[in-house]
Amino acid sequence: MLGRPVRDFVPEEVRREGGNRLAQIFQDGRIPPFETKCLRKDGVIRDLEVSATPIQIEGETHVIYFVRDITEQKLAADALRTSEERFRQLAENIREIFGSPSPTAPQSMSARRSRKSGASRPRSTTTIPAS
Repeated sequence: MLGRPVRDFVPEEVRREGGNRLAQIFQDGRIPPFETKCLRKDGVIRDLEVSATPIQIEGETHVIYFVRDITEQKLAADALRTSEERFRQLAENIREIFGSPSPTAPQSMSARRSRKSGASRPRSTTTIPAS
């Protein structure tokens, strides 16, 4: 991969914005990290976080790119968002809620909605832990 142009690893739809970022590097001296996509050798697209800075080597300006693969991080964040959304929908539609005020308290609480008024009727029960 060394010695190959960066554009070889950039999907076509992302290439257009690359010229703007390169101009910003030379104008501002660096660019803050940004997210983009990259094409692996095997054709798989990966999500990347990239930052870059220009350097001078023997009178010529070159650009150093710092690249971090964030594909797994983004997949985990998406999975968490999906799970939270499913939990939120479940919590909004459940008619009974059970919980314990603390891990050491052997109590369970339940709140039921009255079918007529929609009001909650708290109810508390105490259980004895098994020895």
